[in-house]
Amino acid sequence: MNNTKPLWVLVAVCLLGLWLYTDFDLLPTPYELVLEPEREIRVPGSGTAFSVGEGLWMTARHVVDKCDGIGFIKNERLVGVADRVVHHDTADASLLYADFSALPLPIARPNMDPQRHDDAFLIGYPAGSPREFIAKQVEYREIERSGVPGGAFPVIVWAERPEPPAGTDYAGMSGGPVINGEGYVIGILVGSDDALGRIVANTPTTLRSMLPGGGSSGGAQPVSSPTAGDLSEIGRRLRAENRVIQVYCHVE
Repeated sequence: MNNTKPLWVLVAVCLLGLWLYTDFDLLPTPYELVLEPEREIRVPGSGTAFSVGEGLWMTARHVVDKCDGIGFIKNERLVGVADRVVHHDTADASLLYADFSALPLPIARPNMDPQRHDDAFLIGYPAGSPREFIAKQVEYREIERSGVPGGAFPVIVWAERPEPPAGTDYAGMSGGPVINGEGYVIGILVGSDDALGRIVANTPTTLRSMLPGGGSSGGAQPVSSPTAGDLSEIGRRLRAENRVIQVYCHVE
């Protein structure tokens, strides 16, 4: 019988390479991605928003849907309110027009759309507390929100790196920005699978379609390129400048 050991070694190397290339997802993972449904019972809640222009903010639709009032919260104090909300037709995204402004974050141009395995910087207020971390792009997919007819929309799935701490809860990060290595926003956080450390975000195309003026965020300056060594400093600065802020849905 011929020696088949070299063949098996080659097969093993190929499988290992595929495993690594697919971000350790050789077999499809049954993600339990949680997207909030349309509110049937109105309840107060909080999430994250970020500035995209003078008095103009972006967030996730489910964060500010069916609210009697929408406020911007800093250090547990109300610092501004939104007086108009525009929802995306299908995607989980909304624009807030407010009496409160901050230096805007720039939206990525079409040539900046993320590719598989790209890293990004995510920031928000899970459980009402500030947090930031790096995540790797895993895949593009279509997803639906329950209770929303025709509500399928494209999203990008990200994986927190390194693995998230046990008991991680991403609730409250919804509406926060996904920022690429060049300092431009490429997504809005809208859902997650906490157990697997997977986070779901709108695509850059969705963001551009929401902006007045054909998707341009004017002369907004990009964020300093996030690196492993200065994540907390970038997060602290964005929050201090109010460019990323906690948003609250008030219900009478």
